Amino acid sequence: MTKSTLLATALLALGCGGTDPVTEVSLPFRFDFTATATSGDTLDCRLAYEYRIDSETVRTDDRVEYVGTYGGEAFRSHLQTDGSGEQFWADVAGAFRAVRFANDSVELRYDGQPSDEHYRFWDAQLLFAGRMLGTSRAGGVWSCEPLDVRSDTTGIVAGTWEMSWTVTTASGR
Repeated sequence: MTKSTLLATALLALGCGGTDPVTEVSLPFRFDFTATATSGDTLDCRLAYEYRIDSETVRTDDRVEYVGTYGGEAFRSHLQTDGSGEQFWADVAGAFRAVRFANDSVELRYDGQPSDEHYRFWDAQLLFAGRMLGTSRAGGVWSCEPLDVRSDTTGIVAGTWEMSWTVTTASGR
């Protein structure tokens, strides 16, 4: 075998032997999302959403973007030591965009703009940015903000969020 044949064979093997990096940045078409933030006994925030991706809109070497819908429950409780204060539960649903980047970053973006009324609780949920935490989880930090209604105008607490899904094999197990 000549040197040029050996070199051509080696280059061909290198070109065919790699994995497709775009495939590795995909997200599942259904995943769960939870977020929690607490501060002692007086401030408690929880989000529990389910996401369904409807379609892939962009696929490049460095990212994949999706659009879909989500729904679930949001909860915030901001009570004083005497038990007075505000608590609310809300059913939520809407459209979202998810982006998975090749550097293992993940973004969940919600359609919409910050509210004119400046409801910081909802505005703080327009973007969740985080990182992959293995093959079936991603997560990051978020800030649970006040509702800006009645007595709930203060009390910001840092928390964490996580999205997770079940990994199935080709046999469905």
